Amino acid sequence: LMAALRALCADPNVPKIFFNFSFDTAVLARFGFPIVGEIIDELIKHHAIEPDSKHGLGTVAHTYLDTEPWKDIQEELGPRATIHDLCVYNAKDALRTAQLDDPLNRDVQARGLGRVVYEQTRWSKVAARMEAVGLPIHRPTLLEYDARLRVREDATLDECRRVCGYADLNLHREVEARWFLYDVLRLPVRKWTKKKNLPATSGKA
Repeated sequence: LMAALRALCADPNVPKIFFNFSFDTAVLARFGFPIVGEIIDELIKHHAIEPDSKHGLGTVAHTYLDTEPWKDIQEELGPRATIHDLCVYNAKDALRTAQLDDPLNRDVQARGLGRVVYEQTRWSKVAARMEAVGLPIHRPTLLEYDARLRVREDATLDECRRVCGYADLNLHREVEARWFLYDVLRLPVRKWTKKKNLPATSGKA
């Protein structure tokens, strides 16, 4: 079983889906299971979609999936948990993570966040590699930079709301983003959506 799992992790043709890949890949590598191939991180997608929400796997799964609670059961068992309990718990973690891929992808595409997810995943890989070779990113600096970006983002959103006179404008909603870009700002339409033939709101547009 271990040999099969190691071969699967090392297969470049098999995409790997994680929820917080930077932690998982570091632990797997430490125990002799280096990850090769495409990495897909559902946590990064949810961060892009709902940056101010809670991002725990249980919370995200209950938001997007019709699933029974399973996180609290593990906490209740604590040190009494058997190997069987842990295997079932981790299997449910893996299953819910895989099931989140389609609904989160739809949300990412609907909000035009594909480029954001791509860049966050790319730079998270860089950070994970740096940490693996003993060059961890200085966390306080990272948090300070993130806080500055949020201030700029909030200021930009406030200005957009002032321009259009709509205090609840949410540019993550495709309909509102389209209205703001093409009706308020009157930008030229350079790209159309494939399914509904509407003015596109993605970063590439």
